[in-house]
Amino acid sequence: GKEFYGVKILCASTLEVDPMEVSKGPVSRDIAEIQLVVPDATYALWGILAGGGTTIIARAHQGPLPTFPVLTFGDGPQERGQIRVIGFGRAAQAEEKTIATGTITLTAVAKDGTPVFEIQSPARPERGSSGSPVLNDQDRVVGMYTWNDTSNDAAGIAISSAALARACP
Repeated sequence: GKEFYGVKILCASTLEVDPMEVSKGPVSRDIAEIQLVVPDATYALWGILAGGGTTIIARAHQGPLPTFPVLTFGDGPQERGQIRVIGFGRAAQAEEKTIATGTITLTAVAKDGTPVFEIQSPARPERGSSGSPVLNDQDRVVGMYTWNDTSNDAAGIAISSAALARACP
């Protein structure tokens, strides 16, 4: 069966711009560093029920935490660099990752000073991929995918790894 874990927020950046106020800019930095933890005793016996039914599809994890793969930061996005966005989009099944490939076409700085870059892709990441890592051709994180450009079906925006490295003081 599937298990779920507790989460401890180690630090988080403040949202300086309300993401709903598009006039102030489409990109807002809202990043947190989290740590998986064993659920506390209050939640240890909880289960997640399928569609409100009686079959438990996931239980709270008990015992030592497993070792998870770790991604490392790259030097940052390079224009014309080939990338992959790996995540779990809205249309995918919960256990199916989605992979979109593309090219970095533009680097820029958002109004709040956050370094960002544009990705062109024939099949850009699907909705729900926000927060997914953007990997270069050496499997290093060069950014975090944030949103799809609504005026261009082949473009998306990511926050540069330079901003992620200093997200939490």
